[in-house]
Amino acid sequence: MTNSDSRMPSNAALRAFEASARHLSFTRAALELNQTQGAVSLFRRGARGISLTRGGRTYLPAVC
Repeated sequence: MTNSDSRMPSNAALRAFEASARHLSFTRAALELNQTQGAVSLFRRGARGISLTRGGRTYLPAVC
């Protein structure tokens, strides 16, 4: 395993990221994945929901 491989997120983390990004809702993503809500990096929480950070917007096409 190279250093870049060790920084890759797990499949579960990728699924959680993709579902959260698609729904822009941790609640809906958790329901879809049959999991509890959890913090997912690359998101910004706001008064009206969540949005992707610049890094999240860049990363999303690579995982969808």
